[in-house]
This record gives sequence, structure tokens and C-alpha cells, in this order.
Amino acid sequence: MALNIGIIGAGIGGLTAAIALRQKGHSAHLIERATELGEVGAAVSLWPNALAALDRLGLEEHVRAQGHWEEDGALRRPSGDPYWMFNNRNLIILRPSLQQVLLHATGQDLPLTLGSRCTGVRTLSDRPTVFLDDMTTHEYDLVIGADGLRSRVRAAIAPEDRSASYSGSTAWRAVVHAPGLVPTAWLTVGRGLHFLAAPLPDDDVYWSPVVRIPVSEVEAIDDQLEFVRRCFGTWHSPIPELLEATEGDACFATPVYFRPPPTWLYRGRVVLIGDAAHPMTPDLGQGACQAIEDAVVLADCLTPNRSIEDSLADFTSRRLRRIRGIVREARFLGKLNSSTSRFCELARLSMFKITPSSYSERHLEGISGRGAFEAQMS
Repeated sequence: MALNIGIIGAGIGGLTAAIALRQKGHSAHLIERATELGEVGAAVSLWPNALAALDRLGLEEHVRAQGHWEEDGALRRPSGDPYWMFNNRNLIILRPSLQQVLLHATGQDLPLTLGSRCTGVRTLSDRPTVFLDDMTTHEYDLVIGADGLRSRVRAAIAPEDRSASYSGSTAWRAVVHAPGLVPTAWLTVGRGLHFLAAPLPDDDVYWSPVVRIPVSEVEAIDDQLEFVRRCFGTWHSPIPELLEATEGDACFATPVYFRPPPTWLYRGRVVLIGDAAHPMTPDLGQGACQAIEDAVVLADCLTPNRSIEDSLADFTSRRLRRIRGIVREARFLGKLNSSTSRFCELARLSMFKITPSSYSERHLEGISGRGAFEAQMS
């Protein structure tokens, strides 16, 4: 039986959910607080697990056409010497480009309400009610909270939950036109800092350093780009060249927040996906990937001749263990890479020198491989 589903949040997870649900014959209504759909102009990594999920929707090739496919990667020291060379296998794509592919795939007839903020959700009946800040209400068979880190939906159904925690680190992001400077992606780690750079189409480069710093100090920085230059200006080439080529207003800071691994994904007939359910640090590059997985697996669980409650229980059984492991590992890597202790430096060096590359690649495949996604599908 077709369901009438309200999706709060029209980011990557919300748009993917709308596409997947409509392909399964359900009705979807997207509600977004922004007055227009325009993601921040940073980039995301889409690993094979996310591409496999998008392939289920017939979108993989459309998304690939908008990004840069990576085969090789490197983890380096600040001097430029490699810790570890590895098979990267992921797509780097600008968020606005990904969002436009998803928005186009939803269809022109998708009910979409912009400029409306969810102020609450009531779950006392079989049809949860969504309250908006324009004093209107909407009833649905199911509500999906895809409204990000500071989810109003989560706050409504789990008021006892604490707010997400600051990780202790802040990421800076920028896209710069830099022909030939970064032919392949790499991550440089050392002194409690790390710096990621990756090529994009049309000779653009995405760069993103992470610095361990109190969030109050981030708010007090007058010149974000100059701060990044002070932190990384003596690191290996082409980091100084990338920073020099970047315009000041192209660089912005994003404090990194997270929650502990989740223990639940739904309450009644309200389910959370993406950062609303499991915000994680960016150290595995799986934030957007897991939001996409959530959306596609959830749609697969909402099958005819089964109650919504049974479908949501199935969704939890397929997703929760995997999500918990990824959130936990991302946090571990974030702590390891941002530590300034000599012990952690030696541990990081030992991890990459002693661990056989075959084991590391199998482990990475278990997180980001196509089979890791397909194993969740019926």
C-alpha cells in the first residue's frame, strides 16, 4: 500500500529518500527550511558503497559525470614523504553538483515546500503530525527526519537527548582553480593537523585542512584564510601554492560535531537518516555516503503487505550495526590524526608500516565497497 511520507530536510539524504520512495510507489513531500536549494560549495567523497546505492536509483552514471573519479591515494607526512600509498577508488564531487542531479531526478511534480522550518512533531496517533513555523500542520503515514546535525525532528521525538558534541577540531574548506597542482588525492597528517586535497573537474581543486582548536577561538578568527596559511604554509608543496591561489572569501570554517554511535533510528512512525541520526567526523569520508545508504535501504524496507513498524524494525536491523561501526572508527581515526602526542605519532606510523596492505584494503572494502552496501538489500 502506498504511503504518504513527509521528509523534513532537502539535503543529500532527504532528496535521495524522495527519489527512492517515489520509485517504490510512495508519495513524498519534502519540507526544507531554506528558501532555495543551494548547498554550501564544498565537495564530498562518494565511495563505491554510495555509488552502488545511487545505481539502484539509476543515477550512478549521472553523478559520475559531474565528479572526478580517483584511483590512487596517499597518506603523507608534512615533509611530503608518504606514510601509505593505497587504492583510493572514490568520486570527488561538489555538493551543489550532486544536489542538482538529485533534484532533477525527483521530478517536477514533487511536492516541495521551501522556507518552512519544522518546529515540532507530534506522535500520539498512527499518523504523526509535523508543525511548521508558519503555523501550518501536516499529517503523514511516516515522517523522515533528514534535517541534519541540529535536527528539530530528533529533538521532538527524543527530547532527552543531549546536543551533538564538538569533536575538538574544525575543518576549513575551499575550492580553487589550480591546473596541474593536484593530479591525485592525498591526505597529509602531522603535528596534530591534517590537510586533504583532491582534484575536481575543470582543473579545480578541493582542499580541506583540519585543526584541533577550541570552537571559541574559531569564532574569534578575523581572517580564516590567513589562519590556515599560518598553520600550513611551511608544509610540503603544493599546499603553500594552493593557499596562495585561494581567494579569501572562498575559505570557510566548519566546526566538526558528532554523536556517539546510535542505539536507535526511529521512534513510533518517525525515522531519522543522515546527520539527524548519526553525525560523524569526516575521517572516513562516509558522511554523505551513509545518508545515501540510509535513504535507499529505508525505501527498500517499506514494502507492501507489511506494517510500518515492521518495516522500520527491518531498517534498523539492516543499518544499525554498520552505522555504529563506521561512526566509531571515524572518531578513532579523528582522535589519532589530531593528537600531538609522540605515542600517537608512533602508533600511526606503525599502523601503516606493519599492517599488510592486503588487510587494509579488505578492511576498507568492508566499509566502502559496493558489496558492503549490497549486503543490506533484500
